[in-house]
Amino acid sequence: MIQRIQTLYFTIALLLVGIPLINLKFFLSESDFGKIAVTSFSDVLLKDVPTNLNSNVIWILQVLICCLLLLTIFSFKNRKRQIQLGWLAFAIHILGSAWIVLDTFQLKNLEGNASASITMEMGFFCFASAFLFIFLGIKGIRKDKALIDSLNRLR
Repeated sequence: MIQRIQTLYFTIALLLVGIPLINLKFFLSESDFGKIAVTSFSDVLLKDVPTNLNSNVIWILQVLICCLLLLTIFSFKNRKRQIQLGWLAFAIHILGSAWIVLDTFQLKNLEGNASASITMEMGFFCFASAFLFIFLGIKGIRKDKALIDSLNRLR
């Protein structure tokens, strides 16, 4: 149901989670050893810096969140399931964000340089802003449910 506001919120969250899958950078780490970019698929070496980090978990979590958000959008007839799927997507989104941040700080420790600087890139801002829209979608479903329950009491 496109006319419901929570569907728009979940669609925006789906787009914001899916945008970094086109290989946008989450973080960029610069040190004396070189530059390393953390993306959805791997830690990209921008110079000759050897790393042993593997970020396959990040894109798997992003695809899982996208699938959950699609299920949430298309289960509009069952509001209880829609709320549960929304909270599950929210929890996995928190897990994915924590994984990205921990991967980046592990990368900084791997370089062994205290003067290494880490900058947030566009991919992280897109991914992080989806929190708000998932939460607003869940709030919209609850509001819808409360409205329908109050109408059922009037009958």
